[in-house]
Amino acid sequence: KRRRARKHKSRKSLKDPSNDHTEPAELEKQQSLLQEKSQPQPTDGPTISRNKKRKLKKKQQMKRKKAAGLLTAASGRNFMYQPEEGDS
Repeated sequence: KRRRARKHKSRKSLKDPSNDHTEPAELEKQQSLLQEKSQPQPTDGPTISRNKKRKLKKKQQMKRKKAAGLLTAASGRNFMYQPEEGDS
């Protein structure tokens, strides 16, 4: 089985601002945004791994569904053994 070649992101978003014909105020705004993106934001805690982020996201999703009432009980619960009261 052949592996699919990765597609690289287009470089349109990383255009050189000097070639662009925009107003000076707009140019300043773009440059400040680029600087903010290039400098990593200081975080209070340790960096979270991708797996942990994914699991956290899933947990939040489940919380939202539960709050909306869309989350149903696990199907295994419905078939749990319940002895009848009249047989004893």
